[in-house]
Amino acid sequence: MDNEYSNVMSQRSDEELIRIVVIQRDDYNQMAVEAAINEIKKRGLKLDEIEKIQEKAIDEDEKIESFKNNVASSSLRIINLFVDTIVIFFISILVQFIILPIDRSVSSVMNYIIFVGVYILYYAIMEIRFKKTIGKYITKTRVTMINEEIPENSDIITRTFCRLIPLDKFSFLFTKFGFHDNFSNTKVVNDNKDK
Repeated sequence: MDNEYSNVMSQRSDEELIRIVVIQRDDYNQMAVEAAINEIKKRGLKLDEIEKIQEKAIDEDEKIESFKNNVASSSLRIINLFVDTIVIFFISILVQFIILPIDRSVSSVMNYIIFVGVYILYYAIMEIRFKKTIGKYITKTRVTMINEEIPENSDIITRTFCRLIPLDKFSFLFTKFGFHDNFSNTKVVNDNKDK
């Protein structure tokens, strides 16, 4: 059994071994940890190398934890959806009165086309210009890339058109990110003052 753990640990990278010994020790059984320690000794890793790898691993774990804590909750996203849908509805009605002032008996197809057009323009313009919609202003959230960078216009356009995928609006209830988040590599985060 010891030999089996030794074989497994010999295939791990230096960083993986140090993670096992220092950070994830409780996730492994004692024999696996001992095999990892023996492998580190066998490789002759120096203390400064170990400390450097350990600091990098801890920093990565902190970034992952910060990322998880900063992602907007599903309840905030539902509020965003609700507020933005109401805003889009009222803008659509206003556009219908402006475009079609005389003939009020417009077909439902035309109403739908106007609604979808307003829907696409609303999300594209608001998120390109402000990285927020009115719903996101209210909930103090914003759009960012997965790596925390500011999204490019093309990312926002992809995000906007992916919103047209059926059931997209509710996809974030079942996964951490909705379809439009995943396909555009974006996320909705809490809007911290320091960013």
